Amino acid sequence: MINLMEFAKKRHKGLYVDQNKWLSSWKDIRDYFAPMRGMFDGEQPNDGKMFDQKRIMNGTPARAARDLAAGLTSGMTSPSHPWFELSLENNELKKSKRVKLWLKDTQDLVYSIFRKSNTYSILNWLYLEFATFGTGAVMVLEDLEKVIRYRTFTVGEYALGVNEKGEVDQFARTFKLTIKQVVELFGIDNVSTQVRDKYNKYEYDTHIDIDYLITPNVNRVTDIKNNKNMPWTSMYWESKDNNGNFLSVSGYEEFPVITPRWEVKNTTASYGIGPGWVALGDAKMLQKMERDKLLANAKIIDPPIMQDSSVEGVFNRLPGGTTIYDSTRGPNVGAKPAYQIDVRVAEMEIAIQNVERRVQKEFYTDLFLLLSQTQRGQRTATEVDELKDEKRILGPVLDRMDHEILTPLINRTLNIMARQGVLPEPPEEIQDEEMSYEYVSVLAKAQKAIKSGTIDHILNFVANSSQLNPEIIDNIDFDRTLATYSDMTGAPPDILKEKSEVAKIRDDRNKAAQQQQQVEQTGNAIQGAKTLSDTQMGDQNVLEKISELSGANI
Repeated sequence: MINLMEFAKKRHKGLYVDQNKWLSSWKDIRDYFAPMRGMFDGEQPNDGKMFDQKRIMNGTPARAARDLAAGLTSGMTSPSHPWFELSLENNELKKSKRVKLWLKDTQDLVYSIFRKSNTYSILNWLYLEFATFGTGAVMVLEDLEKVIRYRTFTVGEYALGVNEKGEVDQFARTFKLTIKQVVELFGIDNVSTQVRDKYNKYEYDTHIDIDYLITPNVNRVTDIKNNKNMPWTSMYWESKDNNGNFLSVSGYEEFPVITPRWEVKNTTASYGIGPGWVALGDAKMLQKMERDKLLANAKIIDPPIMQDSSVEGVFNRLPGGTTIYDSTRGPNVGAKPAYQIDVRVAEMEIAIQNVERRVQKEFYTDLFLLLSQTQRGQRTATEVDELKDEKRILGPVLDRMDHEILTPLINRTLNIMARQGVLPEPPEEIQDEEMSYEYVSVLAKAQKAIKSGTIDHILNFVANSSQLNPEIIDNIDFDRTLATYSDMTGAPPDILKEKSEVAKIRDDRNKAAQQQQQVEQTGNAIQGAKTLSDTQMGDQNVLEKISELSGANI
């Protein structure tokens, strides 16, 4: 057996060593895109932070980040529209009416739990972290009242680790609790001697550091079913307690933290890189340009002046103000601008707008604007092409969201429902079957529509080319093409007939065609015989003559 405390401390330290390499970039991104997010350098959740108005003079970067989070919420997980459908890996079982009803009832129940547990506001919160910093983290916990509840984390207050597949499977934190909170959470018998002494002296508000780690269970005994032998271990301990005692050791059946990453360098990377990374340079430039524009306007309105020595006292620059000077000293006495101000403010404004558009483009503002216009039917052909290009670029990110946000969230929720006895009893035939999820959100359908466009192009090409060479049509499997196209466009699966039904229809059609051909052949034969019988060759008709020559009796 591995020494669990030694393992936990080394693993915790190792995760934070990796996390420290990302801190400087996260701080920069926080300052320009999400000033109220992030926890660095000992900051605590209750620390009041003022918005730095000296640094942020143009709110476009922060608005772009918020718009992207809102767009992902409405486009991927809209609270007002279905965005997933429960299904099974086994397509044959899905045909059963009992199975269909169970899937529908379970699906409706999951939607109800999401609404009651504030899931959608939590997802919006997660999308902002995920898009801005490239990484996000939300813990999904069991709740006896609402089935599930959430705990959010902001960048800088946690550390992550991945397995050999590049999947996040380790989560670490160091945070502060008061003496009173530690005793209430973990019990007086589990705390260190130092904490117990402070508690007995009523030093309730003294803070201490707590380390926390979730990791695959290295000491798991699969034959023993308890909270210490689950697939994942959850451990708390006092950071400065060297006696090797845990405050708590428990576990999880599933990895409880949803940790999406926008884009990763490779499978060994624990953290992602998002639009905030790419747009950071433009965001910094934008603030400087805005500051320069304000300074230029100020100089135009209130330029620096040179004051002649003949002026008595301070030159009065207020409206209607009076300044005394000696006019006998010549025409140039008094005050005048120190230098000529020639600022092209309009051109500066255009340059600022160009940088703003670059920031917005990195956060896909155009995409979500076009999507909203598309839903209202307000779009041009050019905009549709632009929309397809934007969606194609965003496609890999949407796929990652499916695997790192949506699927883990639904899996975790269904498993908690099953453990709490909330999940409807499944039909016997699907007891050991794997669940699957079909995503039907606006963006999911848009992604499928992009892929279906490729089929449209191929079929149009074949249709045009077949006029030159009809044999080119032989290359297309139209049945398979139709099934693929239907799936890509999200068409209801019941609009297509079963293969056996299609085969029967075609067989009946072929038989009818053959019968019609036989009737036509028989009719032609009868008509031919009549023609021969009506045609005379001497004292015989042609039919009689043929019969005589062949030895047949007519």
